[in-house]
Amino acid sequence: QLQLNSPVRDAVKVVQVGTSDYKELVDIYGTTSGWVGETGSRAATAEPQLRERAPTMGTLYTLLATTEEALDDIFFDVSNWLSTSAATKFGQAEGISALTGDGTNQMTGMLNTAPSTIGDSLALSPQRDADALELVDIATSASPVVGAIDPDRLLALVYRLRAGYRQNATWAMNSATTSAIRQLKQDSKYIWAPGLANGQPDTLLGYGVRTWEDLADPGQSTNSVLFGDFRAGYLMVD
Repeated sequence: QLQLNSPVRDAVKVVQVGTSDYKELVDIYGTTSGWVGETGSRAATAEPQLRERAPTMGTLYTLLATTEEALDDIFFDVSNWLSTSAATKFGQAEGISALTGDGTNQMTGMLNTAPSTIGDSLALSPQRDADALELVDIATSASPVVGAIDPDRLLALVYRLRAGYRQNATWAMNSATTSAIRQLKQDSKYIWAPGLANGQPDTLLGYGVRTWEDLADPGQSTNSVLFGDFRAGYLMVD
């Protein structure tokens, strides 16, 4: 049931581990190559650069009290009701922690480190913090209204993401942001495309959209919209 109630779990990479000492190695590239003839000499090339990431962990729990008489009630399945309620709360708590968790006995959230305007290029100095998302401002005002979001800036956001990650990229936003973006037009056409059949996802500029209610409402310098390949960018361990 946690899978059904967590808004983030099915979007990120989930690994089952047997120890809290688990580490994940992330390749941030850096390998170089060269061209030579068949018999030409080959000089050593630069090696790939790795970052070691250690997920933070904690125990998510609920402690519920009931009576034996309530559990024996033949007209109301108290045990199932309690477990369903707990699973719903677990999913909500997990979604919040995956976004804003501070890493103390819980996950370190995607937004725990303030997003940075520094891009992805290895040539940049200093480089962006390993835990920080790239910040691209899509709002023209602080007010959470339709006109606060610029369609051109949304398009620019898509192409700030490297091509290799755009293939599996999706959007994430809350319902207030969704409402504002669904009303945006370019050349008198809505930029939001509803799914044509039941079960097909809505798309924004050609990419699927997820609803994560714990993201901020639209406005300047708010974390209202995420875009990326979340499986490549965030690890959750069980």
